[in-house]
Formats: sequence, C-alpha cells, structure tokens
Amino acid sequence: MIKVLLVDDHPVVREGIRGMLEAEPDLAIAGEAASGPEAVARVAELGPDVVLMDLRMPGGDGAEATARLRAEAPGVHLSLIHI
Repeated sequence: MIKVLLVDDHPVVREGIRGMLEAEPDLAIAGEAASGPEAVARVAELGPDVVLMDLRMPGGDGAEATARLRAEAPGVHLSLIHI
C-alpha cells in the first residue's frame, strides 16, 4: 500500500484529489496539509511514501517545502503540481 500526503491550500482541491486517489486499490491517503510548513510537519508525523504538493501556496510554498523535505526526509517521493 502506497501512503500519500495531499498538500494544497484549497480544501476543495484536496477533496477532489482525495476522491480520485481513493478509487485506486493500492493507494491510501495518509493525511492532508494546507501549507508547505504544515507538509513538512505532517511528513515527520505520518511517514508517507509520496507527497503530492501544490507549487504555490501562501504561508510557505511547495518549492520551499520540497527543498526541506529532500534534506530532512530523503526517502519520500515528491511530486509538485500547479492547479
């Protein structure tokens, strides 16, 4: 089972992506975050396999969070999206 963390500042976007991914039998939503700093904290807390993160978010964007996660959680696969 692949655990995914969803990161986007818009709850409706997170909900839509969650709905699509939950239909996949080998994926599980580990959790959600609404900002880059929250994503970094949630990765440490939840230990997801994959982080699907929006590129632009107020309060800490996906690019900054990706740089931190590459240093702090090198085993996590990161994917940036821009919606």
